[in-house]
Amino acid sequence: MTPLIQAKLARKDFAVGESVPFTLSVTNPSATELLAVADPRRGGDSLRFTVGFPNGQELSFTTGEALQAPGVKQIPIDMRVPPNVRQDFEFDLTEWIRFEKPGSYRLKVGYEWKKGEPPWSSEVTFVINSPSGSFLEAVPAEAARMGYYGLLWSEPDDNQGRVLLADYRIERPLLDVRRAREIAKVPMGAAPSLSMSPAGLPFSERWLAWVVKDQLHTVYHADTLENKLPLSTTPLPGPEFKLVSPPLSEAAPDEGRPGCMIALVTPGSASAGTLLPVEINRRGQARMLSAAPLPGAVLDAWATATATSNPTFILAVRVGNSLELLAVTCPWKSTGGTSKSLLSIEGELLGGDVRATLDEHLQIGLVVKRGATRERLSFAITLPGAKVEPITSPLFTDEDTTVVRARLDERAQLHLLLRNRQRLSYVPPDANAEVWSDSRPAESGKSFDLLLRPGFPAALVYYDTTHGPISVGL
Repeated sequence: MTPLIQAKLARKDFAVGESVPFTLSVTNPSATELLAVADPRRGGDSLRFTVGFPNGQELSFTTGEALQAPGVKQIPIDMRVPPNVRQDFEFDLTEWIRFEKPGSYRLKVGYEWKKGEPPWSSEVTFVINSPSGSFLEAVPAEAARMGYYGLLWSEPDDNQGRVLLADYRIERPLLDVRRAREIAKVPMGAAPSLSMSPAGLPFSERWLAWVVKDQLHTVYHADTLENKLPLSTTPLPGPEFKLVSPPLSEAAPDEGRPGCMIALVTPGSASAGTLLPVEINRRGQARMLSAAPLPGAVLDAWATATATSNPTFILAVRVGNSLELLAVTCPWKSTGGTSKSLLSIEGELLGGDVRATLDEHLQIGLVVKRGATRERLSFAITLPGAKVEPITSPLFTDEDTTVVRARLDERAQLHLLLRNRQRLSYVPPDANAEVWSDSRPAESGKSFDLLLRPGFPAALVYYDTTHGPISVGL
């Protein structure tokens, strides 16, 4: 008895860095008998891939060769397929190959489903599209940043943007950007922000939010169809609001979705600013909380949450000649929060970051300019109303150097990515000046970020206009 066999890819075209899922389907046509077929996931050379690249070169390998662990003997095992049942064998080709060159690819598949029987073969083609992404961002899965990160970007698809997410786990080294999956489709030009869970409580399902004109848009990406939510739109009081990244999700419930708290602020101006919290419940319904008036123009804002407390938003505000740092905590199911002063200093804000800890503290890092001097400041908020004592260190840079990204790592150490004309540079926490610089990323890239994972060197991630998402060890 011969099975019915089919090979297919998830799509006909993919982005650089995106997963290329392949499925081999084997159907038992018998109404009464079991059918034993070779299981290509369990060792052996029953399934062979031959990949034809755009330049004419070919790469041929079997799943047994690809999955072979050093020193481990493979014992091929058959899969018993019940009558009238289809068995799917699923693989991600980018686990073994990074398709980094745009163009047309050819995939030949040969499957020896049973020893002594003629092998089944098929051929499919697919395209790797030229990079055309509009943004890229490294987002920690939870507020303590203990190792789980996602790299988010989008690629155009007709009149929409395909939002792609590549996950990075604690134990895996960062080799390159691959195995991203599509998690949403958004309007062209939208740059959604990915939600973050409370400190120490990572969750695979995420909210996405973005603002277009005077509307807040949200969508929920879930692992199951049951929990997914379609696009929801909430009118805002005016077109001047900007989203504070990232949106903050609740701790994941035992069943269903977590809610989400999103903060919106009016941009910097000569007048006083406003923070508008919007709570999204577990059904995806939005509720605006009371707006918190701010004493000055908003220069920058960050969002974070410890494991047991409520969402907290830290705002840098210009009040006269002073730089004021404020905190607004918005309890779930409340009417809103009020701003509390954390720090007041003289100086100009150049960059900053905020992180929650596993022991319920908030850690803050800033880069400020005071006269001709540039400084890095860091401090922790341990108790409500406690006096803040920043730790200050000088930063030696040229006058025209700007802070592209400031990131706190899991030890509350502030890493800096700087730009001076067409050159990027990196300043680690234990240095006062750059230790790495390169002009190539600045010349061909955009949307630069730092990826900081415990136990691994810092990495620069950015979107290259020729090669798509790129990672560079620092």
